[in-house]
Amino acid sequence: MKTEIRGLILGAASRGLMQLNLRIIGGVALAALATAGTAHAATYGVSASSAATVYDNGAGYGDSCTTTSPAGCTGGTGGTGSVSGNGTTSAIVTATGTSPNYSATGTVSTDLATTILKLSSSDTATDNSVFHGASVAESAGWNDTLHYSGATPTTMLTVSFTLTGAMSPSGTNNSDGTSTHNPNGELNGAFYFGTSEALFDLKFNPLTSSVTTGNLSGTGIWTPPGNLTAATFSETYDLTGGSGDISVSMLATLWCNSGMNCKYSVGPVALTGDVTFTSDSGVFLTAGATPGATPLPAALPLFATGLGALGLLGWRRKRKNAAALAAA
Repeated sequence: MKTEIRGLILGAASRGLMQLNLRIIGGVALAALATAGTAHAATYGVSASSAATVYDNGAGYGDSCTTTSPAGCTGGTGGTGSVSGNGTTSAIVTATGTSPNYSATGTVSTDLATTILKLSSSDTATDNSVFHGASVAESAGWNDTLHYSGATPTTMLTVSFTLTGAMSPSGTNNSDGTSTHNPNGELNGAFYFGTSEALFDLKFNPLTSSVTTGNLSGTGIWTPPGNLTAATFSETYDLTGGSGDISVSMLATLWCNSGMNCKYSVGPVALTGDVTFTSDSGVFLTAGATPGATPLPAALPLFATGLGALGLLGWRRKRKNAAALAAA
C-alpha cells in the first residue's frame, strides 16, 4: 500500500524549533545538525498508566498509577506502585496488588527516543470471582510531530513497526469454559502516521490457550505469523514538496485477568528512506544515533493525547481499487 503526502514548503527557521535533525536511512537514526528559530508550542508527549486489583473473599486490594496530571499512585489497600521517567519523553509505571492469598502486578513503559511501548502483567488468581479473582489494566502511548525536508517527486518513505509478545495462563486458574474459570487477555491499540493508520487487537482464547486476531487493519499491510507472537505493519509513502509536517502517534492497552501472564512490546517504528527529519520532541528515534551526538531540546512540551495537528497543504491517500482522495 502506498500513500502520497504533499507538504508545505517551510524553512528550518520558519518552523521555529530548536531540534535535532535526523537522517533516516534503512530505519537507523543518524544525528546531524541542529537548527534554531522562533519558538512555537511543540506538540509531543507520553502517557502511561497501570492498575492492578486483587479480589480476595469479597475484598479488593491493589493500586492504580498514572503519568496523567496529577501523576502518581492512589495507594489502595495492599497496593504499591511507582511512576518514573521525565513524563514528557519517557515514563515507566508499575502497580501491584497483594492480598493474603493472591497477587497481581503490571508494568508499562513508553519512550520517544526508541518509540517502543512495553506492557506486561501477571497474577495468581484462581478464578474470575470477587472471592479469588484479579485484574490488570494498563496503557501506554506517545505522540510527536515530524518535519521532513529533502523530498523530491520520487522520494519514497517506508514506515513500519512490529508488535511482539505472548499471552498465556499462569496455571493458577484452569479454564473449563465457564465464566468462573476463564483466564483472559487482550492487547489492542492504534498507530497513526499522518493520515494513515494501523489498528491492532489480539485476544487470548482460554479454551485453546492461543492468541487470536480480533483485528489487524489499516491503510498498510500486516504480516502476522500463524501463532501471532509477532506481527509487522508496513506502508510506503510518496513524499512530495520540498518539506512538510507529519503527526505520528502510538497507543496500546493491555488487559489480562484471573490467572494470566502477558507481555508485549510495540515498536520500534522504522523510517526507511532518503529524507531528513526533525521532531518537536527533539528525541524521536535518537536511541542508536551516532555516538557522541547530543539531542537538543525542543520548545516547551505541550502534551496531546490525540494526534498533533497535521501541517500540510494537502494530502492524498491511495488505496487499491479506490479513487484517489484530494484535499486542499
